[in-house]
Amino acid sequence: MIDLLVFTDLDGTLLDHHSYSWEPARPTLERLRRGGAPVIINSSKTAAEIEHLRKDLGNRHPFITENGSAICIPTGYFETSAQPGDLATDAYEIQSFGPNRSDLLDLLHDLRNEAGFHFRGFADMEPAEVADLTGLSMEGANLARQRLASEPIVWEGSDEALQQFRHKLESANLRLLKGGRFFHVMGPVDKAEALLWLTRQYRATWSQRGWMTVALGDSPNDRAMLEVAEIAVVIPAASGHPLDLSRKKNLYLPEEPGPRGWQDAMNRILDRESAKGA
Repeated sequence: MIDLLVFTDLDGTLLDHHSYSWEPARPTLERLRRGGAPVIINSSKTAAEIEHLRKDLGNRHPFITENGSAICIPTGYFETSAQPGDLATDAYEIQSFGPNRSDLLDLLHDLRNEAGFHFRGFADMEPAEVADLTGLSMEGANLARQRLASEPIVWEGSDEALQQFRHKLESANLRLLKGGRFFHVMGPVDKAEALLWLTRQYRATWSQRGWMTVALGDSPNDRAMLEVAEIAVVIPAASGHPLDLSRKKNLYLPEEPGPRGWQDAMNRILDRESAKGA
């Protein structure tokens, strides 16, 4: 029997790009819950933001934060999960894949002062400016600034300088990832690496279940996980520039953006898998 393991982006995918509502996907989320399919958030958002949303969703599963920089696993969810040196809280074991944010901020400070690059990160902004740029509430903006291992930036320089900036980061074993609204400075990790690591935990812990991975996303920072998942759903981007993947097999392209496209594609996948098992 096939068991779906659903990895989903948030902004512009499960959440509406403008209102941040997930309400249109509620019936499908409930269908997945009844079927025992874990829905795993895989987002550029912070752990604090995702934890807040998980409560609204009634989601009890692990989640991936800051574009694959860390995985937060509810304590006791797997028999063994965290590796030596990983962080832990009362609620979560945290598997970290990237450098800590304070080291990133030190490097960004040096690059701006020594090389003259023009950008601003969340650490440079007051919560009100983050709220204005993202459309979040003040509470949401404060949650978005509580980062573990990455820094979103607004680039204010030329395209040529951006490429120079990217090369400087790469020489420091860091990467610059383009998201829906911002560039993200982070370690040499991505959503795919975290997806694969977490999938291995599920297969090791519940080996009797025939796990099949599904990934849903809409932005360039989702590309890696969409390429490695067994089933990919490309949600129409709010920018109007659809994400083009190299794969053609097991690829779903819903017409509607956000949670409406999310529920349409997931319902088709669930119907297909149900028909196979009939």
